[in-house]
Amino acid sequence: MQFFLPTRKGYLINLVQLAKLNAVKRIRDGLKQIFTILFCSGLSFSGLAEEFFLSNIVQTDQVYSKNIFVVEKGRHLLHLFTNENNQLKKLYSVPIASGKIPGDKEYQGDKKTPEGIYFLGGFYKSDQLIKMYGDYGKIYGIGAFTSDYPNPIDKMDGKTGDGIWLHSTNDVSRIEKGLDSRGCVVVNDENLKKLSDYIEIDIGTPYIVTQELKYWNKETYEKNKSELQSFFNSWVTAWRGQNINDYLSHYDEKRFKTTRGARFPSFKARKKRVFKATEYAKIDMDHVSILHFEDYVVVRMKQSYESNLMNDSGFKTLYLRKNKNYQWKIVWEQFNKLPAERELAFSKSGKRYFE
Repeated sequence: MQFFLPTRKGYLINLVQLAKLNAVKRIRDGLKQIFTILFCSGLSFSGLAEEFFLSNIVQTDQVYSKNIFVVEKGRHLLHLFTNENNQLKKLYSVPIASGKIPGDKEYQGDKKTPEGIYFLGGFYKSDQLIKMYGDYGKIYGIGAFTSDYPNPIDKMDGKTGDGIWLHSTNDVSRIEKGLDSRGCVVVNDENLKKLSDYIEIDIGTPYIVTQELKYWNKETYEKNKSELQSFFNSWVTAWRGQNINDYLSHYDEKRFKTTRGARFPSFKARKKRVFKATEYAKIDMDHVSILHFEDYVVVRMKQSYESNLMNDSGFKTLYLRKNKNYQWKIVWEQFNKLPAERELAFSKSGKRYFE
C-alpha cells in the first residue's frame, strides 16, 4: 500500500519519494556545510571534484590589499584573509556581535549592521572615546576602528547613518549573544589587539560585511575575474592612448558622480579640456585589487601619472556597477596622494595603539 500527501504545488507524492527527497536535501546541506568548514579553515578545495573561490575577493595584491577582513554576520564570525605569495590564505576567525536587528542597514538608528565593501581608516583609543562620550565610551572597550560607511554605493542607494565601527567591548557577554550592537561589529579586547597587527589605516584596510559567505566554482571565478580585468585594462589603455571617447565610454553617464558631487556632463567637459591640452601622458597602475559584493565592485590601485601638465602619484579607487545592458561602468572614483612615509598602522602586538 502506498500513502500520498499533497504538495505545495498541488501534486501528490508518496512517502517513499518524500524520504528520498529529504535524504537528497540532507546530503546537499551537508556538502554545503563541509565546503564552508573547509574554506573557513583556510583549506583548499583542490582535493575535491571542483575548486571553489570566495566571491568577494577577486584579486588581491601584496601591498595595499594584502590583508582583508570578511565579516560573516550569519555565523557571527570575522575572518582574516591575507595574500601569501599571491595566494589567498585564511589566517583565523574570531567571534563577533553585530546589530541587534538582522538585515542590511538602511537608515540611521535601525540597529542593523551594513553589508558591503568598506575600509578601516581611523582609530580611537579608549581614553579618547571616554573623553568624547563620557562613561558611555567604556562600551567600546580598549578601542575602535572607524569605517567609511556609508560608502559611495550606500549613498547612491539612499542609505543613511554613520559611526559604524569595528570595536571591542567592556562586556564580553555581548559577543555570546551574537546580535547585540547598534550596528557596529564587536569583538573582545584580546581579538581586537590581534586583528590590529593586520590593519593599515593610512590607506584603509578592506573590510567586507556580508550575511553569509558565497562561492564561485573555478569556471565562474575565472570568467568574472577575466571580465573585470578586461574592463580595467581597457580603461587604462584608453587613458594612456588619450582616446577620449573610449575613455569616457567606461563611465556611467546617468549615475557617475565625482567626489565633489559633479555629474557626468561636467566631468566629461573637464576631461576633454585636459586631454586636448595633454601633449604626452605616462600612466602606470600597480598593486591592483578587485573586490566584489552583490551588484558592485571596488578596484583599488597605486597610480603614477606624468604628463606635460602635471606629475603625481597616489591611490586610485574605482566603484563599478553594471548598467541596464549588464555592462560594467564606473559610477564613482577617487584619487588620494599617498603618505610621504607609508608604514603599518601598528607594530606587532598592536603596541602603537594599545601600550
